[in-house]
Amino acid sequence: MGDVTIDKYLWVEKYRPKELSEMILPEDYARTFNDWINQEQVPNALFVGRPGSGKTTLARILVTKIIKAQSDLLYLNGSTQRGIAIVKEQIEDFLKTIIYGKSKIKIVFIDEFDYMTGDAQAALRNVIESYTENGRFLLTANYEYKISEAIMSRMQTFRFKELPNNYMLEYVSGILKKENVEYD
Repeated sequence: MGDVTIDKYLWVEKYRPKELSEMILPEDYARTFNDWINQEQVPNALFVGRPGSGKTTLARILVTKIIKAQSDLLYLNGSTQRGIAIVKEQIEDFLKTIIYGKSKIKIVFIDEFDYMTGDAQAALRNVIESYTENGRFLLTANYEYKISEAIMSRMQTFRFKELPNNYMLEYVSGILKKENVEYD
C-alpha cells in the first residue's frame, strides 16, 4: 500500500504508524485488533471518527498484517468510487473470485464509506450477506449518521476519538527533529 516516493517526501505518509504498537488506542481496542492480526481474520468492521483520529491508518495496518497477497484486497475510496455500479461491477466481481494468496479471507477496504450513495449502501447490504464465508469489509467513515442502519447492523463498530493535543505536539516535534527543521 505504500509508494516509496510518497513515503519519502510526504511526511504524513513517511511518519504514518506502520505497526499497531505505534498507535494510540484504548486497551480493549488494541487487544481486539491484536487478536485479529494473530488469527489472520477480521470481522466486518466500521471505524468511525473525526478526520485524523487513526481510522485509515489502523485499517491499513490490519490489511497489511492479514492479507498475504494484493489480489486478496480491494481498496476503494468512497468519496470518489461511490455509486451502485461500484458494488455490482467491482466489489461483487472481486468477491466471486477465489483467494489467490495464502490469505484466509479477502478484504474489501472502503475508505470514506460515508460518502457512498444510499443506493450503493442498499446494494452492499446483500453483498455483505452473500459473501460472509470468504469476504470481509473494513469501512472507515467520518460521519456515522450518513451510514444506513442496514449496514451498521452488519458491522462491528469502533468509534475513534481525537488524539490528545499533548501527544500530537510531541509527535510533530519528534518529526521536526528527525527532519532537522527548526521550530518555535
